[in-house]
Amino acid sequence: MKVTMMPKDNAGKWAVYLGVLFVVLMALKFSNTVRLPLPSPLIALFAIAGLVLGLISIFLHKGRAIMLLIPVLIGLLVAAWTTAELMFPH
Repeated sequence: MKVTMMPKDNAGKWAVYLGVLFVVLMALKFSNTVRLPLPSPLIALFAIAGLVLGLISIFLHKGRAIMLLIPVLIGLLVAAWTTAELMFPH
């Protein structure tokens, strides 16, 4: 199968959109220009949903798009961070 830039299936497209939404919301939350009333765990759910949809797109729909790496890597990072916070709270 040919490698494309953007995924062709709906699960892959939604995964990319959720990954980008996570990055944008976290950037806005950490900047002092806009005060978002959203808690960080709620924003992290976008990354986890992007991870799940990205993996569905890769394994079930055989999606081979470069942009699918973004939500999968972000979702894995958030999952690892959450696991570490739960295992070793401070």
